[in-house]
Amino acid sequence: MNRGKAAGVLIAVVALSALAASHGAGEGPSALPDPYSAAAIAKKNYRNVTLNVLSLEKPVQGEPVELHARQFEKLTGATVTSHFVPFHKLYQELLYGLKH
Repeated sequence: MNRGKAAGVLIAVVALSALAASHGAGEGPSALPDPYSAAAIAKKNYRNVTLNVLSLEKPVQGEPVELHARQFEKLTGATVTSHFVPFHKLYQELLYGLKH
């Protein structure tokens, strides 16, 4: 693509973005609700629900999983049980969990 066409495309993208922003894109009755927003999740009843999460050991993925599990518990009332395993045992534990 030559420079003239690239500049024209860039200007068109910027113009469309500005037009969408000025008309409140993502707002109002035509916007779809976000089913994964904190507000939508907080409205759901997860009491007496237990989620079992298998993750790599800490600090690789374990720390973020634990952090988000606690946040999810506070937000929804569900119980999150985290199981941390080293990388070389992850597949084996996953298969075991699917069998039982």
